[in-house]
Amino acid sequence: MADKSQFQPAIPDMERGERRSRIKSIYKNLMVLSFSFMFIMTAFMSLQSLQSSLNREAGVGVISLSCIYGGALFSCMFAPVLIKKFGPKWCLSFGWLTHCIFTSSNFYPKMYTLVPAGVILGLGTGLIWTSQGVYLTTIALDYAAISLDTDESTMSRFNGIFFMIFQSTQIWGNLISSLILHRAGGDANSPTGNLTEIVLKNLTDQVTQVYPNYLTENKDTIQDEIKIAHCGASYCPFEQTTNGTAFTEPPKNIVYTLMGIFLGCGIVGTLLTIFLLSPLPKRGSHEIATEEDLTLCERLSSTFRLLVKDVRMPLLAALCFYTGTEQALMYGDFTQSFIGCELGIGWVGYIMICLGVCNASCAFLLGRVEKYTGRPALFVAATVINVALMLTMLMWTPDKRQMYVFFIIPALWGACDAVWQSQTSALLGVLFSNQKEAAFANFRLWQNLAQTIAFATSGLLCMSNKIIIAITLACISLALYIVVEVKEKIKKKRNSRRSTNGYLKPSEQALKIAQTGNC
Repeated sequence: MADKSQFQPAIPDMERGERRSRIKSIYKNLMVLSFSFMFIMTAFMSLQSLQSSLNREAGVGVISLSCIYGGALFSCMFAPVLIKKFGPKWCLSFGWLTHCIFTSSNFYPKMYTLVPAGVILGLGTGLIWTSQGVYLTTIALDYAAISLDTDESTMSRFNGIFFMIFQSTQIWGNLISSLILHRAGGDANSPTGNLTEIVLKNLTDQVTQVYPNYLTENKDTIQDEIKIAHCGASYCPFEQTTNGTAFTEPPKNIVYTLMGIFLGCGIVGTLLTIFLLSPLPKRGSHEIATEEDLTLCERLSSTFRLLVKDVRMPLLAALCFYTGTEQALMYGDFTQSFIGCELGIGWVGYIMICLGVCNASCAFLLGRVEKYTGRPALFVAATVINVALMLTMLMWTPDKRQMYVFFIIPALWGACDAVWQSQTSALLGVLFSNQKEAAFANFRLWQNLAQTIAFATSGLLCMSNKIIIAITLACISLALYIVVEVKEKIKKKRNSRRSTNGYLKPSEQALKIAQTGNC
């Protein structure tokens, strides 16, 4: 944890006007960073959720996503070196260009366009998120030094503001895609085109030839049995023979309109970063001289050296891994096995908007609430709510007559995700303030690894198995996180005791000098 004397300000004798100017500049950069991510991720998050539906030919959409996740794992290893060489601003700018390339490839989605674009985007993804963590942590600690506020509360507040704006992408992206895709017309995207009704229709066609009145008299009972067998926790992708039949590919002009809007969002986000985001100030000569002594191999291995040398990082790896698991479970599996299966693909966007609203609003509130509750209380509450939601998903059979449940689960999940994303970033920024690049590279490395595994095994496991695995990971990650907090509390008390014994306030020092002089 960053040490800061309670008696000596980090930036002494700063004029009031200069202090106000520095604070204004910090907030300007925070807003530019946040809105750049909002524009870029509005496009990407929607594209990601539509890949398996829009680009189904030869599975090219799914393959491109796997290339993104695999590339992100690789780029996280090199991110600390590139960020120290070029700075977070220009690394972000390069990352935004890879997003524009991937969006452009969706105008002509073929194996030889989408897959290479996915690899390029993957190489930029690890760089983007590591740069974001480094930049946000740096300006937050700078603000804490100027305002004399604590590092913990400042980090929580800045991460809360960033993730409030960033998570609003769930609102804008889903709203854009839902409205434009519904312009295609027809029943393919309507809420009634769900798997339960498709299976029931197929069953009706087969059985009525032998028992004409049976299905008519027992339709409700059979429909409930089909839900239990096919939707919710019982959903098994490898057992579904009708997957995708509820979606008809929209006309090309509708797709081109959607991609044009997404590409425009990407260009706006890129221009914001290039022209309005200030580069971070150069580091001190002593720090630069120390880094020049490191070999290239030592720089490249900084991510793994932190994992080996600092016991806190492997303990927090489980938490980083779980943040990727819970996102994959909601965005990839819940939308398919609960919403799409029972309600149809037309409802996915609208329900996920509910998640985005709760995610964004809670991310903002958490930055202010943490100051009074502390981080551990927020992590414990998020774990309890997450586990309760997953147990509900295990026991509940999706039913369109209980529409409110389809909205409540994502809403509460969004509140929990706000804790996982904003507070985990704040935690790493405080604990590893002197090793920001390696710490955030580890965060995104483990998060991307979790999403890669979840994505690769998505078609091999039933929903119930995925939920049980996620519950287990949630409990393990919370237990290991508590170990880190206990170790930090003990360390802080020990340092406080040493400071009390070895440090005298200026007034006490003057008194001691006066007494010595009198002797």
